[in-house]
Formats: sequence, C-alpha cells, structure tokens
Amino acid sequence: MSKHDFRVQLPLWNIAIFVILMIFTYGAVYAADLLFSDLEGVFETVDGREVINLHVPSILAAFLGFFLVIVFFVAYFTKLISHNREHPNRKQNAFSFLRPIEFLEDDEMFNQVTKNATKNVYTFYSNVMPLIMLFMLFPLDRYLFIMAILLVLIVQNALYYREIRKYIVE
Repeated sequence: MSKHDFRVQLPLWNIAIFVILMIFTYGAVYAADLLFSDLEGVFETVDGREVINLHVPSILAAFLGFFLVIVFFVAYFTKLISHNREHPNRKQNAFSFLRPIEFLEDDEMFNQVTKNATKNVYTFYSNVMPLIMLFMLFPLDRYLFIMAILLVLIVQNALYYREIRKYIVE
C-alpha cells in the first residue's frame, strides 16, 4: 500500500467534498429560507421605488459552491478512471465516496489497518455525538447544525486518514 493508492487518498477526497458542501450549504440555506418564506423581505419599497434586498455573500457562496462541486466531481472521476485503469484488480466503484471508507478493505493488511482506524473513529463518535445533541438544544441557525455535522464528518475522515498513513510505505 502506498500513499498514491486511491484507497488511501479517499478520506482526503471526502474531506474536500465536505468543505465544498460547507460553502455551498451557506447559500443553499439562504435560498431555502427565501423560498419557504415566499420571498418575504426580499422586495421593499423605498422612496416609492421597489428595491431588491439579497444577501450577496449567500448567493456567491451558492454559485461558488456549485462550481466547486462540478470541479470536484470532474477531478474525482478523472482520478477514479485513472486508478481503475492502473489497478484493474482493485477497481473502485464510481460512488465509493458515499460508502463509509471503513468498508473499503480488500486484503489482510488493509483489513487490519481499517479495523484500527474504525476503533478510533468509533471512539470519536461516542464522544462527540452527545456534544452535538447538546449543541442542537440551542436556538441557533440551522446552518450551524449542518456545519457541525460536516465538521464531524471531516474529523472522522482525518482520523481515519491519520491512522492509515501510519502504515504507508513511501
């Protein structure tokens, strides 16, 4: 197993998409708020003129996030196709990033490494979930709750990647 193995890099790809989703979600939550409130507060009359009040950072975040999602998937599928050509006996599914990375084990060594990494991730989850539930008791913007969940997923992948890197041959 080397650092160039796609299975080893998969947690980094997951972290990248979660960061992109954090950007996109900022705009998506704002857009959802507008749609569900029937665009209340968007149109105002000031000095006899109609004025449109849009939150520009949210709109930019939505467009930037959407653009970054497209760039991510182009890069991801390019890397995936390259990996599958180079390693026909270790082909990865196109949507392997949707599966928990702990299930990507196909040999004895990788099985043991993922077992150790999974223990660390499980310990992390057992500690952080009560904190997330406590955090959700407060009347905060739902964007913050989504960010908290995405941060947990980022830390999960970082913990997993750190554990896997211990066994990598340079």
